[in-house]
Amino acid sequence: KDLQGDRINIIVAEVFDTELIGEGGLRTFSEACKHLTIDNENLHIIPARATIYIQLVESSKLQEFHTLKNLSSENKRINIPNDCRHLAGNTIFDLNVNEVKDYIRPLSKPIPVFNFNFKNLNEANNFTEETILENIQCDYDGRIDAFIMWWNLDMDEQGEIQLGTIPTWCYDDPEKAKNVQWREHWIHGIFYPQEPKIIKAKDQVIIINEDQ
Repeated sequence: KDLQGDRINIIVAEVFDTELIGEGGLRTFSEACKHLTIDNENLHIIPARATIYIQLVESSKLQEFHTLKNLSSENKRINIPNDCRHLAGNTIFDLNVNEVKDYIRPLSKPIPVFNFNFKNLNEANNFTEETILENIQCDYDGRIDAFIMWWNLDMDEQGEIQLGTIPTWCYDDPEKAKNVQWREHWIHGIFYPQEPKIIKAKDQVIIINEDQ
């Protein structure tokens, strides 16, 4: 209504959360491109693109946020039934993993799992489609306790200006890792397997997930 029918050729929006698309970001960009813009060829969207990454990690500390344990105090003890130790809980647990990085052991490289070009979103493929991620290779022996998720934005179409929530240990440049800005709202997402899984180096994992 504010535009009064005028068409635009630039869209600037901040509709992101920990999961990137959890606040309806894809539909927001899609509807804006469809109904508000002059034409797609001359359209500029800020940010232009986004990539979601995951990493398989071993971390007893992260499991403590998700798993019930037996409690002991002096002569008293509370035993948690086995079928209550690994309840589903929330789909995602929000946490700034940089604050507990000393308790996290990566088992894989950062893996790009979803890519979005906000100028060319296919509604059928991006809003509700289930996605199967196959052949994710583990690089080390260990126990998969969690999947850490983060995202990165290309603010311009050339990808020269980037903004994201990459964990500090994933930076190629140590100086950048030392100067990561503190963020309260944009942090990292932790997903948990039904139970921790023991794996060997070069084992491959299948993950099924995508839901906006």
